[in-house]
Amino acid sequence: GAALPGWTRDPGESRGTYVALSESFLDGLLETALRGVSASPIRPRGDLRKVFRSGSIYALIPGLRRLGPTDDIHLSVVLRSEPRVEQRRVPAPAARRSLRGTPHEGEDHPAIHITLRDVEIGLWKEVPRGEGARLGTLVVESASVSLLPYVNVLGGFSFEPLRNAWRVRSHGIATDEEALAATLQEIVFGEVFETTFEPLARRAFRVGPTEFRPRSLRVVDDYLVVGFEEE
Repeated sequence: GAALPGWTRDPGESRGTYVALSESFLDGLLETALRGVSASPIRPRGDLRKVFRSGSIYALIPGLRRLGPTDDIHLSVVLRSEPRVEQRRVPAPAARRSLRGTPHEGEDHPAIHITLRDVEIGLWKEVPRGEGARLGTLVVESASVSLLPYVNVLGGFSFEPLRNAWRVRSHGIATDEEALAATLQEIVFGEVFETTFEPLARRAFRVGPTEFRPRSLRVVDDYLVVGFEEE
C-alpha cells in the first residue's frame, strides 16, 4: 500500500479514530438507493411529487396535458448501467465559513463525483384494477454530479455542489428535454443545499459509553477517510 500521509504523524491526528470508505462501497450504497426507488410503478415522492402536482409539469412534459390531473401518474426507475462514484482531490478552498475539519495547509480537499448513465424513468397511468398503462419513457442519458463534503458546524456532514449536469431524452411522449434536465438539476441542487441546515448523520455514533463525532474528511488513495473525535 501507499506510505502513510504526513498528517498521520501529527500527535493529535495519530490518536484519532478513523473510518475509511472505499469507492466500491459507495458504489454499492448508491446503486442500492437508486434501485430502491422501484422498478415497479409508484407515485412520485418528495420534490418530484411537488413538480407533478403543480402546473409546471405540463410545460416539462406537454404530452401529459391530454390526461388532465396528474394525481394518478406513477413512475418506475430502471438502471441500464451501474452508477459510479469516484473520490477525487480538489484544491482546498481559500475560506469557507461553515467548514470544519479543513485539510492541513498544502493538502487538497476531498470531492465526490457521481456518474449516472442510461437511467429509464417510466411514466404510467393508473387504470382500474390496479393495473397501469405506460405513457412514455424519460431517459437520463448522463448525469455528472460533483460534491464537496464537509463537517458542518452544526454537526454531521454537509455538501456543496461543484458540478451538476444532466442530459435527458424521451420516448413515446412529448417532452421539453432541456427544461426537464434543468429541473432535475434544480432538484439535486435543492437536496444538496438542504444539507447546509439539515446535515446528514448529525447524531453522534455511540460505542459503549463513548460518543464519536465527525471532525475531518480526506481522500487517501481510493478511500474517503472520516476522522472522529471522542467524547
